[in-house]
Amino acid sequence: MPYESLKTVTEFLDPNKRFQLSQRCPDFYRVDKVVPLKLDCLRIHSNKTTVNKYTYQVGIYRKYPKGVEVPMVHQKTNLLGGSAEEIDEYGVEETPKEVIEGDISFGVDTRTDEEQILDLMIQLQRFKLSYTYTGSEISRQGMERCQDKLMAYTSRRDGIRSPFQRMVQLTTWNRNKKQVKQFAYSKDLFMDAKRLLGGMFRGRKVVHIKLLDLEGAFNSFIHLPPELKLRVEAINIGYLTSEHLDKLAPFLDGPVEVLHTIRRNFDHPIIKSARKLIISSFPNVIWNANSIARLPNKWIHINRINVKDEEEIFIFIQQVIKEWGTEERGPGTRLSVVIPTTYHIPRILELIKGSLYGERLSTRSIKVQLITDLTDVHIQLGPSEHRGETLLQMEII
Repeated sequence: MPYESLKTVTEFLDPNKRFQLSQRCPDFYRVDKVVPLKLDCLRIHSNKTTVNKYTYQVGIYRKYPKGVEVPMVHQKTNLLGGSAEEIDEYGVEETPKEVIEGDISFGVDTRTDEEQILDLMIQLQRFKLSYTYTGSEISRQGMERCQDKLMAYTSRRDGIRSPFQRMVQLTTWNRNKKQVKQFAYSKDLFMDAKRLLGGMFRGRKVVHIKLLDLEGAFNSFIHLPPELKLRVEAINIGYLTSEHLDKLAPFLDGPVEVLHTIRRNFDHPIIKSARKLIISSFPNVIWNANSIARLPNKWIHINRINVKDEEEIFIFIQQVIKEWGTEERGPGTRLSVVIPTTYHIPRILELIKGSLYGERLSTRSIKVQLITDLTDVHIQLGPSEHRGETLLQMEII
């Protein structure tokens, strides 16, 4: 096939198929690297990486000799694709550490052995107490996990090697098929497998991603080529901290359009520069209305807040409007909030009309003039996408 024709075909190939062909065919590899790579979704979750709808999982499989009883906790881990963590010859699990440029670890455990053993003993006692009173299966499994980890530390102290053979397992799947490959363990091989994403992106300057989903990435390990830039439309940072975002920042090619977070610490340039900020929940929103209104994002959406009654909703709205006026926010500034119950909407609108001199626009909407400008805040209350919830929308017009 002519070079230009191959480039055209490559552009429309599934990214996973491109990666597989690049591994097998040097000629295709050269073409693939010059054709822009565009992903609908890149999801990092524990030891799993999903590119669009195809998942790659790297783990360490504990292979026991025939006739040796396999502990239930190891059976379950093997069935789930193997341990996401490094396992030494004594069976102690350790989080992979950043070794070369481009390695990113979202949560390295820096505790000493003594600190981890103490924490495990405390956890074990809690699970035992819970199991004694409740008989909970979750508590029993928690006891097994703690006991297994403590036994591994004892083995390392006494120099007793584990009875199992470590295997590097690569599991790949989509809706249609699943493949499992195992290789004899070596630390270098395991780390190379963990850097699978780096191999996919190697040789590229920019990768376009519609959604970078890192909600499950806490304690994950990935590798990105140092020269790579990710052009991301939307990102879900989940539980990632500012320290984790600092590691990711050099790879982002400019601000993202939409950022979704679970944590309520917004003091990071990646978060502040997003046009739309989606916050999973905000329990004490009444006491934080001013700080929410001061966030620099053009549009803030809160998936869930807790309020007691119509008066609390009104207080929240009042505080936001006051802060917007003080901050001199301009047209297009938006706030939307999902309230997990239905309230008497006319009552809320009457409170706004009476206290803020609002002008009714419809049975569900009203406008209020900003304090320091001629612009108005349009407020609308109505049903959410989910039954039994109210959607509050505020926008400066």
